[in-house]
Amino acid sequence: WVPEGLPATVTILLTIAAKRMAAQNVLVKDLQGVETLGAITLLATDKTGTLTRNQMT
Repeated sequence: WVPEGLPATVTILLTIAAKRMAAQNVLVKDLQGVETLGAITLLATDKTGTLTRNQMT
């Protein structure tokens, strides 16, 4: 059973989080990415700040 307003509430909260991150110059491409940030254990970047996806190109 899921309360009727829960999906809308989660979307609103994720949007607020994305806006706060944007204020700190963090680009958020999708809201699901904001939700999964709490599970990150390692963040790899290069000298220009490019993020990786754990896939070779």
